[in-house]
Amino acid sequence: MSTINDNLSMKTEYVVGADIGGTHISAGLVNLVTKTMAPGSVVRRTVDPHAPARDIIAAWHAAIREPARFFEGGLYRVGIAMPGPFDYAKGISLIRGFNKYESLYQLPVKEMLAQQLGIPAADIQLKNDAAAFLQGEVFCGAAMGYDKAVGITLGTGLGSARTIGDDTEEGTLNVLPLHNGIAEDYISTRWFLKRYAELTGYELQDVRALTEKLAYDAHAGQVFREFTANLATVLRQFITEEQPAIVVIGGGIANAFEVFYSGLSALLTGKTGHTVIRQSALGESAAMIGAASIFGKKPASSTV
Repeated sequence: MSTINDNLSMKTEYVVGADIGGTHISAGLVNLVTKTMAPGSVVRRTVDPHAPARDIIAAWHAAIREPARFFEGGLYRVGIAMPGPFDYAKGISLIRGFNKYESLYQLPVKEMLAQQLGIPAADIQLKNDAAAFLQGEVFCGAAMGYDKAVGITLGTGLGSARTIGDDTEEGTLNVLPLHNGIAEDYISTRWFLKRYAELTGYELQDVRALTEKLAYDAHAGQVFREFTANLATVLRQFITEEQPAIVVIGGGIANAFEVFYSGLSALLTGKTGHTVIRQSALGESAAMIGAASIFGKKPASSTV
């Protein structure tokens, strides 16, 4: 990849950023100076979340090693956006009861990855995936320059994060009470597909398929209107509690931002002060950049 500096091994500005999802991992080189992903460095690989621990770690290792191969003999650090629950400081998985990565429960994931990658555990940093998403948007995306920000990730589940000083931490939007359950029950890909099936008897693969039906299927429009009302209800409460200057919305459902934004804006007008609502500027790169940016103030310590 000639677009990356030939003397990359002598540089400290590059960090491998990785984003681990329920069934995949994405990884790429993040330049902390230019605040960009190195061209052509991003890979995305599927992962079996029900596999034995050694196979999951091996799959993550293989994906991370692809962009990391440019560090031959040089400084090598990895920032990882990881779903919870997880002890991020100690690097121990607490994921249990979520139908994914059960085999990693209570294992020292950070140490296991460090051994596979051949680097000190200190050169691996882990962060909640929603918090990493917001960190990326604060670092060089839609929330850059705002004093206080909130991030919302709309996908298989519902994630949220907030800024704390110059850092970000996981929020609690997903567990706010809503209707007969919690917010995540009504604001997620699972809800979209379930609700459409309830109305029509037909099952869809993803939200994109539902979006494509909007032009001719009244039920698709109804589902999006209900979703928008649900999102507005919990955002009003969350914004009232957090008082952010901006809310950044990302995740797979955010690809349909133009479908629900006008309705969301109308429902929030006059009820959320001067808070700005924006779509993610970094898209799928946000969490990778955010995880890598942890090293923005950390000195490098390893060679491989």
